Amino acid sequence: MPKAVTRELTAARASALRTAILSQPIVGLAVAVFALLHGWRMGRAIGVEIAATPVDISDDGPLERARRELAADLPEEDADLMPWCLSQPPERLVEIAALTAASALNLVHEANDPTDRRRQALADTLASALDLDMRHHWRADLSFWSRLSKSTLMETIEAAPSITQLAGPKREKALKAHAKLKRDELAKVAARLLADAGWLPELLITPAPAGAIALTAAGEAQAAAIAAE
Repeated sequence: MPKAVTRELTAARASALRTAILSQPIVGLAVAVFALLHGWRMGRAIGVEIAATPVDISDDGPLERARRELAADLPEEDADLMPWCLSQPPERLVEIAALTAASALNLVHEANDPTDRRRQALADTLASALDLDMRHHWRADLSFWSRLSKSTLMETIEAAPSITQLAGPKREKALKAHAKLKRDELAKVAARLLADAGWLPELLITPAPAGAIALTAAGEAQAAAIAAE
């Protein structure tokens, strides 16, 4: 059969398949999962222009275990992957789609350019949607504090609860004493003052969703009293 005719026939069938999937969204989900799994295990799939590349990041235990369990369930032969996907219940397809999507997230950056800012904005959006509290996943240790500049350490110490709670003269005296320390010693002070404070750098703080914060009448009165001082 001439190539042009073959192309017309296969285009007609591809169009019909695409339309048919609209009325059977679970099949569409299976097709998407097939492409994601194919890219995850064997490289980009032929025939489905969906791709997700797993990113090599040191992940938490649950994600790594889920990947190993999924890999053990998958058929060995490439030709068996689509039938396997089509045989899975919708709930399992959703789980696999979430796993492959999670493994493809690449939100590591150095905050140096507009692309990095877009990665941070996307991470903030997802963290807000997932109600992520990074205090359950990360904690500042001495190694972290030791890599910060002295000015950053001083700014952080100045905002530490144990410092802000001091009366004015005592607070100023403590800050002056800390300012005389060398950076390594100041890092130890920061580690000690914030060890149990649940402190997070701004990069790790989940933004509050829109509308989650409202100023109450009591809050307005308190703000007015502070402004009047």
